[in-house]
Amino acid sequence: MLILTFDLGTTWLKTALFSYSSQQTHPELFLLANLSTNVSYQRQEGILLEIDPFDFWATTLDAIGQVCGKASVVPGDIDRISITSQAQTFCLLDQAKNPITPFISWADRRASDQAQRLSVVLGHNHHQHCSFPKPVAEIASSKHLWLTENEKAIHNAASWSMPLPSWLGMKLGALPFTDRNLAAMSGLYSLKLRSWWPDSLAACGFQSVQFPRLVNPGVPVSIHNPQPVTKL
Repeated sequence: MLILTFDLGTTWLKTALFSYSSQQTHPELFLLANLSTNVSYQRQEGILLEIDPFDFWATTLDAIGQVCGKASVVPGDIDRISITSQAQTFCLLDQAKNPITPFISWADRRASDQAQRLSVVLGHNHHQHCSFPKPVAEIASSKHLWLTENEKAIHNAASWSMPLPSWLGMKLGALPFTDRNLAAMSGLYSLKLRSWWPDSLAACGFQSVQFPRLVNPGVPVSIHNPQPVTKL
């Protein structure tokens, strides 16, 4: 079995290719090739930190081609893809799932005022729902409210809010999904309810249908359309 892996870091996109033997007596995992590519930000002005989706996709395709070339592997022979990610970097997509915003990095701090207002609206029990005890500028809920208030045309055109690993998984052929561990860092998901958090979504001007399907961490997701992987 061939496993393609990604670590979507804030500074580096790390790509690796492994072979895995699942023999019951001696299962073995071998590193065939790996690559680290610097993440390029299209805007890095003070508190603003954005990634161009098209540039990131081109970088990802190049990384896949390089690790497959090093390992003398045909991309179409890859059996599994594994993705780990930097917190809650996300972009908005239109109905056709095309990006209508850059990826807004989790480290972007434009939404500090919105975080303070969400603290008032959502009350003192924020910690029961989110990995963070209270809203801060770095979590996705604050940035969603910022977009609602400052980019009304884009907000109205948005059909999807897509975290970076969800978007990459979709580009590689999967249906839109995210795991509950990443969702719990967004401020838009409720650990208590184990679903998207209605109160936070309403406060930010979004709906649960605009977010990916939730899965438990480590649960395999079927590939819906593998063509983007095989056509490099």
